[in-house]
Amino acid sequence: MAKRAVSTPVASLEFVGPPRRLIAVGTIPQIGAGAEVSGPVTRFMPADGPPALRFSPEGRRGAARLRLRLDARTPPGAYEGAIGADKATLPFVARVLPETRVSLLAGELAFSGPQGATPMATLALANDGNTEITLPRAFAIGLFDDDGLETAFAASYVRPIKGIDAFVETFHGKLREAHSGILKLAVTRGYGPHAPGTSFAADFALEIGPTLRPGHRYHGVASTEFADLPITVTVINGAVK
Repeated sequence: MAKRAVSTPVASLEFVGPPRRLIAVGTIPQIGAGAEVSGPVTRFMPADGPPALRFSPEGRRGAARLRLRLDARTPPGAYEGAIGADKATLPFVARVLPETRVSLLAGELAFSGPQGATPMATLALANDGNTEITLPRAFAIGLFDDDGLETAFAASYVRPIKGIDAFVETFHGKLREAHSGILKLAVTRGYGPHAPGTSFAADFALEIGPTLRPGHRYHGVASTEFADLPITVTVINGAVK
């Protein structure tokens, strides 16, 4: 005689989102204030702070909402659990999505020196998300003269220019002069992978090359997979000692 298949409970409720902002989708049940969460998901529930499970009834601002808050470092994946209230148990699955969050704890990418110098800058960073981040060993960056736009407009209007083509050519030419071209921003310490919940220091080095003019200040951005880091460079008059 064939054995009967044993059925297992199927989650009738699904939460989706990053760890701290999981929201139930589908038909939202009425959840009272005394509801408790059980099951494997509880090992990721925070020990303090606001209630992990929060129900907002339907109102003028929209439909009912049921939210679940887990620890910020909960790895992406599906976690089973159940909500118990009024002698009833409602199984659910929490589908935690990847969340990349990096905090700048201290420092800035501000460089200063004469042409030919290689000034340094240090940042303190923290990985507050639930995925690993990787800081590369170098960035290809472009910088723009702080006065570049104003200079381009001034050059375009300083003398009569016949026709729109001549105006655009002059304006674009001055903008091109204000750009540094592609420069290398090197990471001398702190490059590589960093796990969720860790903090680290990173040292950056930038050679002030001949395309950066003395007496000028430049700005730009070093773009990573997890953040856009602003850069300022002040080129001072003088020679490298």
